Amino acid sequence: MTCVNPFKALCIWRMPGRGGAVARSVITGAGLCAAMAANVCIAQSAGERPVRLVVGYSPGGGVDFFARVLASKLSGTLQQQCIIDNRPGAGTNIASEIVARSAPDGHTLLVNNIAFAVSPVMSATLSFDPARDFAGVSQLTVSANALIVYPGVPAKSVSEFMTLVKARPRSLNYGSAGNGSSTHLAAELFKNMAAVDIVHVPFRGAAGAVTAILGGEVQVMFASLATALPQMRAGRVRALAVTSRVRAKVAPELPTIAESGLPGFEMNSWIGVTGPAGMPSERVNRLNAAIVRVLQMPEVGEQFAREGGEATGSSPAQFQAYVNAEIMRWGRLLKQAGIRGD
Repeated sequence: MTCVNPFKALCIWRMPGRGGAVARSVITGAGLCAAMAANVCIAQSAGERPVRLVVGYSPGGGVDFFARVLASKLSGTLQQQCIIDNRPGAGTNIASEIVARSAPDGHTLLVNNIAFAVSPVMSATLSFDPARDFAGVSQLTVSANALIVYPGVPAKSVSEFMTLVKARPRSLNYGSAGNGSSTHLAAELFKNMAAVDIVHVPFRGAAGAVTAILGGEVQVMFASLATALPQMRAGRVRALAVTSRVRAKVAPELPTIAESGLPGFEMNSWIGVTGPAGMPSERVNRLNAAIVRVLQMPEVGEQFAREGGEATGSSPAQFQAYVNAEIMRWGRLLKQAGIRGD
């Protein structure tokens, strides 16, 4: 992070549950300022209003992690204060509504993911239109999920697994992090394409689903790579394949589902930045250029990779087109499967 005065910077962070920001002037080097686990570190001379990155999850989760890595570098790149605003609840719709209703000046942005794309189907009432009321800024990352099974499941490949579940429909349960999560969508896509029937057991978050598969309560899960790899390498679960089109860089030993007996299968988890519709193009382009510059930093790529993600970046138009395609794709699948939210 760049500070105008490398020895004295104003670092600002939010204390969960304290309501508001706490600011302290500290004597520190620029390196320490950048490394703090705070939301913000800005040079004292920065006079523009802060950029608020609204996250629809609690602190400590995967989306929150990627948002904080971005914010810690983006403040210096923009020379503008960046603040993480965690607004969990309603399947990320609380955060989305805040941004949809904000002024389209580029100071309030949404860090969104695949839950955003399925919100029209998963929410009975929605006060915003994900395709109409937002404008893409940039994709941040993509990551694969992994098809993992309880060690007692007698299948060591995707082909063997499909043969097993076709012979014994509804005999196996799959755990997910909840309706509309990537762990749910990957499994439903697999069921649809492989014409198999496994029973969905939703949990309130990935941790519950992982605990269940480790104990054999559920036998299958399409877990994020960050979740799956430690359990796989410890021998607690068996990983059969990854959901991406190509093999994951962090686990090249795992084949893809597409190459393992289900051609055409592809599902990626993703995270990106979007804002309210109507933002000035020059502001969007400035934000996009800064975000892409951050994503090209080697240390950012390394941090993302440790969490199973690949730093991507895109143009605003590319990301908006990608989100719109995801809305259409998953909407069709969920409706076809008869899945609705509350």
